[in-house]
Amino acid sequence: MQVLRELTKLRGSLAPAMPVVMTSLAGHPPQYEETELGAPVYGISQTPQVSLDFQVFEKPDGLTFNWDFLPAVYPDGLIDAMFEEFTGLLEALGEDEVWERHSPPPGEESAAPGKAEERDTGDAGVQGQSAFHLIRRAALAGRICHGPQRGGDATFVLLDDWLPATGPVPFAGAAAERELARRYRTAYGPSDALDFVHWSGLKATTGKNAWAAVRDTGPEPVPSPAEPDVRLLPAYDNYLVGYRSRDLSVPAEHERRVWPGGGQIRATVLVDGLAVGTWSGGRRGTPVTVEPFPGTEPHSPAVAAGIARESADIARFSSGTHRLSTSGL
Repeated sequence: MQVLRELTKLRGSLAPAMPVVMTSLAGHPPQYEETELGAPVYGISQTPQVSLDFQVFEKPDGLTFNWDFLPAVYPDGLIDAMFEEFTGLLEALGEDEVWERHSPPPGEESAAPGKAEERDTGDAGVQGQSAFHLIRRAALAGRICHGPQRGGDATFVLLDDWLPATGPVPFAGAAAERELARRYRTAYGPSDALDFVHWSGLKATTGKNAWAAVRDTGPEPVPSPAEPDVRLLPAYDNYLVGYRSRDLSVPAEHERRVWPGGGQIRATVLVDGLAVGTWSGGRRGTPVTVEPFPGTEPHSPAVAAGIARESADIARFSSGTHRLSTSGL
């Protein structure tokens, strides 16, 4: 109370001391829809000094949560965006792939780690998201790159230790920017200068100049195949992040099925370059499960056959032993 009094003297008014509060009744007896008073149709909490009240409780059909907030405290649209991101994270936790990505394979939970061969940098003392940003910065600077997975977790190694010595860098400065634009056009065409700027992260003027310099180096048009082109793209595939707009790859009404929030990008079923659903499974002997977008037409026999071929190829890849070669880089 003494602290609140001193704050009041300094500010002239008492600002919320605990502006965000979470109340969790998870694990308590569920709140049933019907009580002696009937079925609840509306509720709101109004706690003094609280601008956002987050409540979680159980019902017979699952977990329920809601946010009560003061609209005057937050900028327009902020709470809606926060709630959407939070919901996306919860939905992502319901997917097997998210848990598999952070769990060791069966039988390896208690396995003793092998002798570490990479260099020990000691305790960097990073907290929160600092580690992620340090790794990203080191990768962008060309110091580290992805190494072999260990127990299902990603590892990073020094670039100089991992890749063979190839001599001087073949491109630098404006020449490197032009070469990047040329490779992007080859891999992502048809595309335009704004797509390249969005994908590369270059400044708009730099990216447009590089694009103009390689204007006539795009790929040759590919004739349309007689059968539909069916692909099962993995989560976070480049095709879904390589363009400024998503409209040409995923119908706008189904964007949340592919990008549920929280940085998640789901594995996607493509037919002739357009997403028609998502898929999961295919690891450790589990079958591939395809979930078409709601309201879409049933798959034609040709599309169903393409999905079966892709599923078989995923099973083949997942059950095999693979070796990465860096020759020719």
